[in-house]
This record gives sequence, C-alpha cells and structure tokens, in this order.
Amino acid sequence: MNSPPSSNASTRQSQSPTMRSRPSASHSIPIRSSMSHAEFPVKRRRVDPPSPAESTSPEKQSSPSIAVADPAMMDDRGDTASLTDSARAHSYENGLRYHGYRPGIYAFPNDETEQERDQLAHQLSYEMCGESHVIAPIEQWLERGAEVLDLGTGIGIWCEELADKYPRSSFEGIDLSPIQSSEVPPNVRFYVDDMEHEQGWDFDGRTFDYIHLRHTLHSVHNRPELLKRVLDHLKPGGYFEVQEFECNLRCDDNTCPEGNDYALREWFDHLASGLSARGVDLYSITSVADEMRDIGFTGVTEHSRKCPVGSWPADESLRFCGGLLRESLLAGLGGLSARPFAALTWERPRLEVFLLRVRESIKTTGYHAYLPLRTVCGRKPLSDVVIRSAV
Repeated sequence: MNSPPSSNASTRQSQSPTMRSRPSASHSIPIRSSMSHAEFPVKRRRVDPPSPAESTSPEKQSSPSIAVADPAMMDDRGDTASLTDSARAHSYENGLRYHGYRPGIYAFPNDETEQERDQLAHQLSYEMCGESHVIAPIEQWLERGAEVLDLGTGIGIWCEELADKYPRSSFEGIDLSPIQSSEVPPNVRFYVDDMEHEQGWDFDGRTFDYIHLRHTLHSVHNRPELLKRVLDHLKPGGYFEVQEFECNLRCDDNTCPEGNDYALREWFDHLASGLSARGVDLYSITSVADEMRDIGFTGVTEHSRKCPVGSWPADESLRFCGGLLRESLLAGLGGLSARPFAALTWERPRLEVFLLRVRESIKTTGYHAYLPLRTVCGRKPLSDVVIRSAV
C-alpha cells in the first residue's frame, strides 16, 4: 500500500488506494460512458480514449480511434472529428507529455509519472480528510441520488470510487486530458473539456447538487468567472467544495533552515513566480473563500489540516500521510518544474542542478516541515428572491 500505484488505466480500479478493496457542435468531448441515452439524453460524439499507460514518446503514440454511437450525434458542420482528434492527441516538451486539447493552458504534464502523482494526491486527500471523499454534508443526498460534477478530474479515481459507493448518484468529470480508466462504473461519465472555456459549459441547462474541485485551483486563470460559472450550474442549496494545499511551507519547531537555505522552500517560491508569469496563482486557495462570498455563495466554511512533508511525525496516520506527500513531491518534481521554471527563463542544466538540492531537502528527515491542506465549502442560496419588509 505504501508503494506508488500503477498508472495503467486498465488496472487502476483494482488498485484503488483509498477504498482499500477493490455530439453536436459542443466543445466538450465525452470520452467514455456506459450510461444509456435515456439517462443522458444530450447528443454527443463518443471517443475511445488512448490508454494512459501507452508510451510517452510521440513515435509510439497510437493514432486516435473515434466511435460514433449514433449518426445523429455527428456534427453537421463536420468539425467534430478534428476536435476529437485534438482531444486525443498530446503535445511534447523536453521529454514530457502534455495535453493536446487547447495546448499550453495547463502547466503540468499528463504522462504516466504525473498520473501516479495524481493517484498519490488522491489517496493523501482521502487520508487527511479522515478517510472521506467529501467534506460537505451531502452523504444523504448521495445515498438517495445526486448529480455530481468533478472539475479537473485528472485520472478520474475520485468519481469512480464515489460512483461505486453511491450507485444511485451520477458523476461527471471534465479534464483537458483523456487519461481516465478504460473501465468505469455505469454511473460515471468523463469529458475532455476546458472548465474555463470561453463558451461556457455544455450541459444543456442541467444543474448539479454538488461540484468538486481539488488540487487544480492554482491553475485557474480567472477565478471570479469560474466561481460564477459554478454558482450558475448548482441547484439551489447545492454545494461547491474546493481543496488544495497552501504551498507556503511551514515549520513549528525551528528544525527547518530559514530562507533559501531550505531548497524545498526556495522551490515553492520559484514555482509560484513561474506560475504567476503564466497567469495563475499558486496561493489562490488562501483567497477563494472571500471570493466565493463576494460571488454569492452562502455558509462558506474553511477547514485546514497540517500535512507533514515526510515521515517525521510520531502519529502513525500523519506519518503515513507525510510519506505520501514526500513521494508525491519526489515523483512529480521534474514535471511540476518544467514549464513554470521555463517561464522564469531557467536553462535546463541550471534547473537540474537545483532540483538535486530540492530532492535532498525533501529526503532530509530532520526537517519537520508541513503544508496546510485547506478545504473550502459553500452553498448556492436556496432562493435568489429577496423578501422585503412591508414596514
């Protein structure tokens, strides 16, 4: 359980670390679903996704295959196939693989290493939240049957595990990359899409009981616009939950060096600067609660938990979580750094030398550092109607 899981899509479901068992002219592209058209009446083209485990080298990338479930789903303008092809393709930089749909807007890779890191991050969130997938009080809704949307779903494991647990609910996930499992529960549907697409979301007016965004807020270019979009697509009383690490490294016992003498802290500082140069904010989780209130969410709450970097705590659960965070950082360090540091005009040799220092600092057991994991929840008001007093 402590070793990094395989990123092979066909086996990911059986290796789930958290459960411990187990179109029209639309710009969004559904990549897989076993739900009937009666359950999801929206007409869309279906795409057979590439295997997440296929080679990351462009020479060995298989050509996309497109399956049309119904001729009526074909785009009359004839441009759906090309959009589908672009969603299936990937781009490559410095030996790393990135999303091909709307390329360049997301800073991090989608290759096998990044998928392993995504799964580690999923398990870490689950453990840090008391072996729970959600913080919002929606369990009874899920048991009865709720409509759920996961933004930036990544490998899709969050949707899959909840779908297994709550078969009466439906789960839809959108992501720039078609890297989800090739076998999913019948109440799951994934789309290749950009959650910040200028044309908005294409759900034909459908709204959701719960919208979820995790470990992706730092890559949102226009948070107020996205928050407004979320609010518009929630049912009255529905919940929005966003979770992310505050990437401001902390230490309570003075065991960590100050300033740039601690390479991991220096790395986070440079990462923030590089992402800022690309138009996004690594620290956005610290301001999103106030932004949600300004947009119109009610009952906004914040929960923060300390997640250690490494296995230094005495507490067994925290020690396990710290090990997960350490492995996640070590696994993803190169991919997480590539584009942000390039935005700072770092040459590759300089970056590689610096990352050697960063890796050593992550592995140093005497540094008792931690990152706060913050979860913010808010609701759409039950009614937009203001009852005025007659007095």
